[in-house]
Amino acid sequence: MQRLAERVGLGPRTERHFVVVPKLGLAYGRIPKVANTSIRTLLARHVRRTPEGREMPPNTDAFWQTGTEDAAILSAAELKARHPDVFVFSFVRDPFDRLVSCWCDMIDRPRTVLPALAANGFAAGMDFAAFLRHAATVADRRADLHVRAQAAMLVEGGRVVPDFVGRYERLAEDWDVVVAEAHARSGIRLDPLPQSNIRRRDRSDVPLLFADPALIEIARTRYAEDFRRWYPDRAEPRAGIAPPPPAPKALPRTPRRKPERA
Repeated sequence: MQRLAERVGLGPRTERHFVVVPKLGLAYGRIPKVANTSIRTLLARHVRRTPEGREMPPNTDAFWQTGTEDAAILSAAELKARHPDVFVFSFVRDPFDRLVSCWCDMIDRPRTVLPALAANGFAAGMDFAAFLRHAATVADRRADLHVRAQAAMLVEGGRVVPDFVGRYERLAEDWDVVVAEAHARSGIRLDPLPQSNIRRRDRSDVPLLFADPALIEIARTRYAEDFRRWYPDRAEPRAGIAPPPPAPKALPRTPRRKPERA
């Protein structure tokens, strides 16, 4: 009833940021631009899809709302009430690097921007300084998730909801923590994270785009809670962590030639 009321505009919209997969004993606090597509793609391998869900990409909230029979996307309160014993995890990213990633993928390269970003006043082709200055004027309560502070999605009532918050900068190492928890709770060993949605491999651009000290101050002020909770030592931008190179494609097997008889 609550979701129906939200849909027809009769009640306040509940913020739902936690993808729960009971089969694995896990819930994931999804943060766009922090390996979100890779994580949700992998989790989707362990759910039963509805006929509608077979046609939906798992990196969308709609998939987790209607595309599965045994998983869901919930608010922090709903998660605590319905699945109090799952292991809740998430991953965060250096806010400087996350901002550059968002600008590159969502603003600088596309011809049009996502409707939610357009509704916030962002436009395709904005230069980085204009993008950041505008992001600083959009409050988290109405900001698109790509520019919303990570703490705004993971902190409820002053408390960090996830039991474990990994770092994008050590993704493979911290993912092993999630793999171990899933195996202990379900007997299922998760695969390594796939490389999904990677458009920017050279991450040396972060300090260059923040060459103006005023932009550093804007970012540190706008995303102060992210820096305070997870990156307290990050006073200045650093080059982002480059993703590993994609695995080489396997060469086609050459059929063996039968030895010729003499």
